[in-house]
Formats: sequence, C-alpha cells, structure tokens
Amino acid sequence: MTRLVVAPFLAALAAGCPGARSPQPRTDAASHGTLGFPDGVTCSTDASGLEAGVPETGLTTDQGTSASLPGSGSMQALGGFVMPSGQLLETFWRNDQGWYRIVPLLTDGTPDWSNASAWDGPEDVAALPGSGSMQAVSGFMMPSGQLFESFWRGDQRWYCIVPILPGGTPDWSSATAWSGPTDLSSFPGSGSMQGSRHLVLPNGQLFQSLWRGDQGWDRTIPFLPDGTPDWSNAGAWVGPRVP
Repeated sequence: MTRLVVAPFLAALAAGCPGARSPQPRTDAASHGTLGFPDGVTCSTDASGLEAGVPETGLTTDQGTSASLPGSGSMQALGGFVMPSGQLLETFWRNDQGWYRIVPLLTDGTPDWSNASAWDGPEDVAALPGSGSMQAVSGFMMPSGQLFESFWRGDQRWYCIVPILPGGTPDWSSATAWSGPTDLSSFPGSGSMQGSRHLVLPNGQLFQSLWRGDQGWDRTIPFLPDGTPDWSNAGAWVGPRVP
C-alpha cells in the first residue's frame, strides 16, 4: 500500500486549542508534537467535554503482545480512528513514546492488517503540552466532518480540532492549537486516569467513557446542528462499573 506521508503527523501537535468552537488555522505546525496520531480539533473549554478513545484496534489482533511492537516498556495507551479516506490511523504509547501506522480497509470494511504500513516513531511525550506520563489518547470523526482529538497526561486533559482535506485525510497544517489543561477532578470517580473513549453511535449520539481508579464511567452526548458535541446537554454519568 502507498503509505501516507508521516512528516505532518510528527510536525502537528504541541500548541494548545484556545477554546474556540471554530477551527483556527495554526502557523506553528512545525513545532507540533504528536499523540501517536496527529493533532487537532475545535473544542469547547467546557470541562464536561471529556474525550474518549475510538475502540482499540489491531494491536492485539495482529501483533500478539507488546513484545512484538516497536519500542520498550509497558503499554500506556492505544487509539485509532477511521479517516474519511477509508484508512485506519492506529496508534499506541509505551514508556512515554508514541508510535503509529496506517492500515487500509478491506471491501468488507475490516482492517487489512497484512497491508498495514510500518510503525512510525517514536515521538516523545515531552513534545506535547502538559506534564506527567501519557495515560490515554482519543480521536473520532465528528458529524461536522472534523477530527476531534485529545490526550491525557498527569491526570490532565488536552484537546484540539483538525479539518479534513478533500482527499479524506486530516489537514494538520490547519489544526487548532491545543486547549487545556482540564483536571481529572472535573470528572466522576476517584484515582488516576487509566483510559478514555469516544464512539459515535448509530443513533447519532456520542458515547463517552473513562476509567479511573479501576472503575468505569460513561454517558451519551447529542450533537448540535453544526455537527459538534452539545456538551451542555450531555447525559448524566453512569457508574461506577467494575472490571
């Protein structure tokens, strides 16, 4: 398969989204770090807008154990999202270093692992805003046609928005700056962040979940007419759930 150029990914992540709801083109893309997957998103600064990751993909399906993946150290976070181009961008973090690759999809809509690109990385967490170790990454396509992306480190969340090019790939050079931090104390439960997820449901709502202190919490959020999450009308958190 033809690999996507990864330089924009590594060049796309270290600034911070000033909380506007509409994308604000950046001029500092070259200084951007990376989450494992690139940056971006127009986001509200509303602390209720926790991002959660798209379902984990491929890392266990075709790789087996962390020993068969690049890098060293324990697994910290996994994530991924299907781009409008019809390819999966898959990422993981271990030992505070991020790696990612592109996976085409088969005609039945499942990942074509045998034709996945090689893993690219590492990118060090020091290239991102905030402090502390990487705890979770998240990305999902909003009905607005923009990519919402976020990460957690040191129990604080950062997020931002990336528009999509006509070819269906993210326009990293026009991504908003990172917004944050939002402290974990703004969310239910106790203990450190362990994982987060976003999933757009078939009913058109956003399913959002998090794990902290070995307990899980989730809720649903409607979308506004412009295709962005309506955080102010989010459902109540449900939990805690236990492993």
